[in-house]
Amino acid sequence: MEGRFDSELTKQILAETGETITSVLNSVYKGEHPNRYLANFTKTINNHIEHPQMQELMRQSFRDFFGNYLFVYPDYLKYRIGFCGSIAFHFKGILLDELEKIGYAKENVLIINEVLPELLKFHL
Repeated sequence: MEGRFDSELTKQILAETGETITSVLNSVYKGEHPNRYLANFTKTINNHIEHPQMQELMRQSFRDFFGNYLFVYPDYLKYRIGFCGSIAFHFKGILLDELEKIGYAKENVLIINEVLPELLKFHL
């Protein structure tokens, strides 16, 4: 957070979460499950998603994801793509916007929050 967000947004995030810069760094670099720890910030990100710096964080995160996992497939635009989970679901607008920028049509994208209800619909 330090240097990534303006000081006012950083103060708001720390106040909301009860964290300090030191506790965040310790949890990320020395904690048992840093991915789980960071996932706890999803609600806070969503609370501040209208802030330009928070939007850019999410947009860049999705672009990084595309670069690491989507662009490695030749002709990736020929295929439908699906996302399952709370990040994709709660930040659906930003995700769809970024997918459209790389050429995906909305009708070729599936975004669901939980997989089990969809599996039950399919198999029952």
